[in-house]
Amino acid sequence: MSPPEKKPNYITYLLDAYKSKDWGILLFNFLIASLSLYGVFSIIMALSVNFPKETASLSSQTELEGSPPTPETQESEAATEKPSVNPFSEVRFPMASCGNPLPKSDKDYPINFYPVFIDHSEANLEKIKSEFCRDSFPKRRESDQLFIQVSSFTDRAKAQDFADFLAETFGSAEVGQATVVATNPNSTSAKNSPSPSPTPQPRQARRSPPSREGFSEVTLNCNSKNRDTRVFKKLEIGCHKKDQYRDIELQFDNYGRDWYEIITDKGKVSNDNLGTSSVRGKAYILIASGGSVSEDLSERQAIQVELRARQITNNQVLRTITIRCSDSPLKVWGIHLRPRCSEAGTNIEFTGRQVPASINMDFGGDAPILFNPETTLFGNSGYVRSSSDRMRLTFSAY
Repeated sequence: MSPPEKKPNYITYLLDAYKSKDWGILLFNFLIASLSLYGVFSIIMALSVNFPKETASLSSQTELEGSPPTPETQESEAATEKPSVNPFSEVRFPMASCGNPLPKSDKDYPINFYPVFIDHSEANLEKIKSEFCRDSFPKRRESDQLFIQVSSFTDRAKAQDFADFLAETFGSAEVGQATVVATNPNSTSAKNSPSPSPTPQPRQARRSPPSREGFSEVTLNCNSKNRDTRVFKKLEIGCHKKDQYRDIELQFDNYGRDWYEIITDKGKVSNDNLGTSSVRGKAYILIASGGSVSEDLSERQAIQVELRARQITNNQVLRTITIRCSDSPLKVWGIHLRPRCSEAGTNIEFTGRQVPASINMDFGGDAPILFNPETTLFGNSGYVRSSSDRMRLTFSAY
């Protein structure tokens, strides 16, 4: 049995070539081995250099996408942000009206209007009307404190922006409780600019007026800062003057279930639709059941003010007046009336502001004109005409 044959290996092969001094084979294998070692070394070096960069990039990207910003980062970003500009700082004032008008489409109702108030003073009222909003007016709020209502907006955020803008000039301003306008007061042409009646002859009122009005005289001392008070039935009537530069103010508080009506010849009647000017005229003041009404008189120096008061006990709250075109402006239940004579006859412009209840004004046309307390803040204005030298108007409240 022969011994097993030895398998040649690479080391033995190189040793044999060295013993036989075959330098060509040795040089060739040396080159092959060197190139192989260089390739492996290059791969290892490339991995060792690029792997930390890829890891750092991936880690940074994960931190930016997944980790929330720290408070220090937020403060730094906030410090670099530019402060927001109030949109009203770029508006050109003064304006006839600063708020939103009533929408024309019935689909936009009901709608909320957010009023903007500033503190009341004669200086503030004069400044706000001359430099900002000409239709601003004094108004008592829920606390019975007097403020100046500057405007009303359908967007509360916009109202707050305007209040912040006014506060920079007047020290303080605030947004009041929203007023809800349920229906469109101008949904028909008769409610805004009614067509004149084709026949000037007045027609009979739809309801019979009271048989007796029963007015009583009430006299108050109004030339003092101290409030002078009288009580008529269940109606408390107050009168006072805040300072020497302000008109006399009447205050009516009804503690009963019946309605009351007051007549004075020293009423303050608007001489235009915006209420920027006023004249002295006759005023009929209506106080609803359980209601309160304040009224400014066109008088500053009167020692005594004479009023006529009546209690309405038959639930027929009516007032019928015949107005000649030459008559002075007058006010009936918060509706300012300005008669004018023309070649065609009589033209009576009207503006409803702060009516105490829902009022119908029947002028003998196609339909009565409706005034609501929720909408007269914006001045429901229009005109009625007649070819005669006079017109008969009938007012009813409900």
